[in-house]
Amino acid sequence: ETICHHYLVNLPPPELLTTLLDKAKFSTFAPIHGLLSPKTLAIKTYDDYKLIQEFNFPIIVKPIVKTAAWHEHDMPKAITFYNVDEFNAEYEKLYNIQSNLLIQEFIEGDESDLYFCYAYFNQQGKVLSTFTGRKVRQWKPVTGTASTLQPVSIPQIENTTIDFYSRINYKGFGSLEFKYSEAKNQYYVIEPTVGRYDLYVNCATVGGVNLPLLHYCELSKTQIKPTEKLNNNYTYINEISEMQSAIHALKTKQISFGQLIRSYKGKLFFHYTSLSEPQISYKVLYIVSRYLSGQLVRYLLQTIRNKRK
Repeated sequence: ETICHHYLVNLPPPELLTTLLDKAKFSTFAPIHGLLSPKTLAIKTYDDYKLIQEFNFPIIVKPIVKTAAWHEHDMPKAITFYNVDEFNAEYEKLYNIQSNLLIQEFIEGDESDLYFCYAYFNQQGKVLSTFTGRKVRQWKPVTGTASTLQPVSIPQIENTTIDFYSRINYKGFGSLEFKYSEAKNQYYVIEPTVGRYDLYVNCATVGGVNLPLLHYCELSKTQIKPTEKLNNNYTYINEISEMQSAIHALKTKQISFGQLIRSYKGKLFFHYTSLSEPQISYKVLYIVSRYLSGQLVRYLLQTIRNKRK
């Protein structure tokens, strides 16, 4: 109420927002409202872990809400376990760090099988605009956040996103992230993003779908034309995380150097580097060049050691 007194905001009721933000609540809320999602278990007591006998491995384990303890132990966003023995060996440690855990079956495929649809719903709950895209890579692998994104048109996930948020009379920014299973030819909902926007919206904006501007114009009752031009052939890059992701992919031989270069399709847009922000750009370029130099030195030293053996 205090925020609404001083700012123009467009958000759903607090109880709905809480349900969507809580991973455990969303896991039961999603199928009720027509979403296909992976099998999920919310840990409520220590012995609940025994229920994973009903799960197909691999599985993903992540905190329902990240606590200070999770951050203090430098834990990743999520952890993948490929068999029950791996999980049993680590479960007690994880539970002691944070007891409110979520266990979810892992949908086969890599980060390039991850898709998303972002939408903006006005104060009456009507969708005003949408944007769909896909991850090319992410950091860290399997359970990280996007490092490279591209626009893609997939009516199925767009319609699913609009239908879901319309059913619950949602207002404001809302997105769904999907994982495509080639084996089952299905898109599974992994998680929502609500009440805010993120890197996906930046990707949409450079392609001419300026959702934040749409939000501003609706609430301020103004009309401002976006300066960005509509474009569906580009790549949006978070320089720092993409640097780590690309190096890892090359090291593990997931892709060749040629495949890496070809993955950057169309016009390139960068998250930090910009002619209008030279100080930030110089800082990012310094971080990237230092990291790449370190990787090159380690590679050369390892090559020399191998030749001496």
